[in-house]
Amino acid sequence: MIEKLGLLAGDIGLSMGKSWVSKAIKFFQSWHTKDAKFSHAWIAINHEACVEALAKVTINRLSKYDAPDERIEIYRIPLTDKERNDLFFGVTKEINRAYGWLKIPLVLFDAISTKVMFWKKEPVFFFTKYFGITSFRDCSQLVTWAIYKFTSYRFKNLDGNVVSWREMTPDHLYDLLQLPINEAKKVFWKGK
Repeated sequence: MIEKLGLLAGDIGLSMGKSWVSKAIKFFQSWHTKDAKFSHAWIAINHEACVEALAKVTINRLSKYDAPDERIEIYRIPLTDKERNDLFFGVTKEINRAYGWLKIPLVLFDAISTKVMFWKKEPVFFFTKYFGITSFRDCSQLVTWAIYKFTSYRFKNLDGNVVSWREMTPDHLYDLLQLPINEAKKVFWKGK
């Protein structure tokens, strides 16, 4: 079903699975965004496949997201054909790189900081932004890093400031895709 959508390199997928890991990610993200909807992000490289960070950076068929019990949304951002081509070749060179497991405690510290500082309107990304530990990226960081590395596109917040790829979580990416300034168009969704 998803493979028939004609996705392009650079299309961004967000998903929410039923595993305990997905539920834990969603729980801690809810401290950031109040109503977390997604636990995973991936980037299409053509109409059949995507690159995603799981246990390591890997290529998977998009058909894996056809499962009926998974929530999925896919967005297209404005990229040129050359940028899509550059992104395809660039992100596929990341295959087999390690997953950013050491980033998970940083995301947890940011979630706790956001929860404790209830007077702040914006989520806290202090730890993930300034204590990178490794160059390995988690799923949403990989998506954003690849877009920034191989295209001229940048995600912007409500104030029009560029958001660092290090600050990205699946739900923060979702929130940014909703902002008109980022010109993203939803091309597919299923689930609730």
